[in-house]
Amino acid sequence: MSTAGGPSLANVKDPNILGNRNYWSRYDWPEAGDEWSKPWGGSDALWYSGILPRLHAFLPAGHILEIAPGFGRVTNHLRRHCRKLTIVDLVEKCVSACRERFKEDTHIAYVVNDGRSLEAVADNSVDLCVSWDSLVHVEHDTVREYVRQLKTKLRPGGIGFIHHSNLGVHAAELKGDEGPHILGGRRPSMTAEKFRNDCKEFGLRCLSQEIVPWTGAGLWLDCFSLFMRDEANANLDPIVEFRHDWGNEVANAARVARLYRRPAEIG
Repeated sequence: MSTAGGPSLANVKDPNILGNRNYWSRYDWPEAGDEWSKPWGGSDALWYSGILPRLHAFLPAGHILEIAPGFGRVTNHLRRHCRKLTIVDLVEKCVSACRERFKEDTHIAYVVNDGRSLEAVADNSVDLCVSWDSLVHVEHDTVREYVRQLKTKLRPGGIGFIHHSNLGVHAAELKGDEGPHILGGRRPSMTAEKFRNDCKEFGLRCLSQEIVPWTGAGLWLDCFSLFMRDEANANLDPIVEFRHDWGNEVANAARVARLYRRPAEIG
């Protein structure tokens, strides 16, 4: 399917959005994003050990929307579980790379957006929205805008799964902009609580939140938020779990991936 253009970046003045666009446009992508899957033992291990257990109840899905896919390390698996897949990214370089990588897949639509718009996605069309390891780099106002739009983009009962920053809970411990630079570009304006509140405001029900110390730095850096379009129950509180054993999950995935490789990969 062809690449679609979203709203232009010409009038965007948000320094976080422009900074992300410029940084990821210049980034070399030496392993097509697989470099960030190494702690899990690779991108396949990440999918089967880290992502699929969290999404399996909602797959297959008719129409999946992926926000900020990068070079497609998660896209590569999502495409096998849907009739239609729409990927939306701020960086044209990323969308072009995905289009080339998945050129044999006729059920994928490609959208370059302005860093916060889902205008190109039809209302009431999305069964499952996924974003992994990307929206940790954006400020709360951008996450909030995506949540607002997903109220209408998701079908009634549609599911969202967004990986976002929780660095804001540690803002008082960090000096100035030190935290985002040291902690993988996490944004200090975003928290799990803000995500919950945004869901309630826009008529989405936040089902659960898994809060993790992503880098092992002893800080609750990231959150996986699961939500659905269910306005009648939007005020219900989600299950919130702090994963003290997060490092063990990642290490176990890497251990299994190392033990059960194809003979040609053992060397």
